[in-house]
Amino acid sequence: MTSTPTSSAGGSAVTWLRLPAPTWGPVLRPGPGLSAGELASLRADGLVVAVAGGVHLVADLAGDPAARARALAELLPSRAVAAGGAAAWVHGAGPPADPVDALLPPGAGPSATGVPGLRVRCAALEAADVVRVGGVAVTSPTRTASDLARSDDAGAVPRLRALLARGVDPGDVLASLAGRRHATRARLVVAAALEPAG
Repeated sequence: MTSTPTSSAGGSAVTWLRLPAPTWGPVLRPGPGLSAGELASLRADGLVVAVAGGVHLVADLAGDPAARARALAELLPSRAVAAGGAAAWVHGAGPPADPVDALLPPGAGPSATGVPGLRVRCAALEAADVVRVGGVAVTSPTRTASDLARSDDAGAVPRLRALLARGVDPGDVLASLAGRRHATRARLVVAAALEPAG
């Protein structure tokens, strides 16, 4: 809608364009109507939380697992399962992980290589390894703990400790390591996570 007010200086007409107020959802990324600079200001003011790859989540929802999972869904390719540190974040164990780890079924191919903030690999998952949170596929807390224990993620021990504090059974994690790569290292990481934080 336009209006044409008359300027008091000189009597010339000025045309004004009225735009609707922006409507943003709980998950934000730079684009039309919201610049990267505006997102940075919102982040500096504590109004949004950076997730990864330019995706942000409204800070008031950062404690909601379903909202965290939906924020990750902005980055995940079709058929992908959020894993590793990203899954730990959804389960309430640590800060957002950047890059976001995503698992695709074996043979799916690198459908999302080169996407900023996303690290994709193929892995076979059992039905019990995947849960849906907010409609998004995420590795289960036990599978997440097992993956973190086997990873070289610098934040693996604190994330694993947080998962154990949230009820993940360390015996189940250890049992899931049988016959898997990096199992010896993973057992040491689980032992370190069982030690009190110092």
